[in-house]
Amino acid sequence: VSSDKLTITTPVDISYSTNVTVVIAQAANIKNPSSSGTYSFSLSTTKDVVPASANLPIVKSTITKPVVQLTGYAINEVIGVTVTFQAGSGGALTANSDKISIVFPAGFVLPSSISNTYVKVNNSNATSVIKSGQRIDITPSINILANATVAIVIDKAVSIKNPGSQGDYKLSVYTSKETTQIDSDTFKIVILPTTTFFVTPQNPDGQNGYYITTPKVTLTATSPVDVSPVIYYYFDTGNPQVYSGVISVPDGMHTLYYYAQDKFQNKEVTQSKQFKVDTSPPAITVTYPQQNAILNTKNFTITGTTETGATLTINNNSVSVGANGTFSYDAVISGPQTFTIVARDSAGNTKQFVLNVSLDTTPPILNVSEPKALLV
Repeated sequence: VSSDKLTITTPVDISYSTNVTVVIAQAANIKNPSSSGTYSFSLSTTKDVVPASANLPIVKSTITKPVVQLTGYAINEVIGVTVTFQAGSGGALTANSDKISIVFPAGFVLPSSISNTYVKVNNSNATSVIKSGQRIDITPSINILANATVAIVIDKAVSIKNPGSQGDYKLSVYTSKETTQIDSDTFKIVILPTTTFFVTPQNPDGQNGYYITTPKVTLTATSPVDVSPVIYYYFDTGNPQVYSGVISVPDGMHTLYYYAQDKFQNKEVTQSKQFKVDTSPPAITVTYPQQNAILNTKNFTITGTTETGATLTINNNSVSVGANGTFSYDAVISGPQTFTIVARDSAGNTKQFVLNVSLDTTPPILNVSEPKALLV
């Protein structure tokens, strides 16, 4: 090797008019020029001393077109970002030294600083992440080979926010080894359809956040690109179904999920509303005494059952309710008497039962007509 001249001693005899192929392995570490352009190569031998020339274009190594995926495409939405590309033949990156730069278009809102724990390059946390204007410079913690696939994942926790205006956008990517900025395909940031929720009664009408009247839910949706976006809804872990009219919320503790989708398949972020509904009053069962019972003692105990967790009064006197819903109340009567039993559940539903009893302590008179009593 002398300057830019390479002299090769032939290892075999070569006859005249013979095609000759010279292969120089990559391990020889011959490096292309740093600038793109057309370069002239010349070849001669000790027998054919007049050089033969050929022109060879040298192009700048670049990454492939980056593929961009966002976790959401709604205006002003906080998003996570995944960018995938392939390094070029001259694009090998050295860990903790080289950089990958992602340029966001105007309108995207980037935080002032980004923790490296929220940015991964090929599943490894970045060494550092520096924000400069609309550009994020990422230093990988691993070596990246030439022609290797590179996947950058920026977590939603970074709090990058989509633009506030609907439109077409694209990101640009380059590296410290391949400095040509390559644009992604365009993607749309859109105004998603919006669902308006209305329920009657507007607020829980019972106690402890319960509805004691069946809630009736009405949903309406609007979209800037679709006059009739479709609304979907479901309860708890059910399957989405198309909304077609007023929804009655069943008794129990339920979560209603709903969202709208326009004709371009742009889907609203799923909304939810929790309900506690109990429209049934607590049952009251008196096990003793029976209704309209005639008692032969003025002291007795009223026993019965009601809904677990309910409160109970008898003639406005508070009565304890057991864990299994049983209750007892000691009463004293002197004649016919009414006992008003009122149960109230935790939702505020009430049930009233009126127990009527009477007292008869006079023993019956026994008259024997036959046989006649003997007189002595």
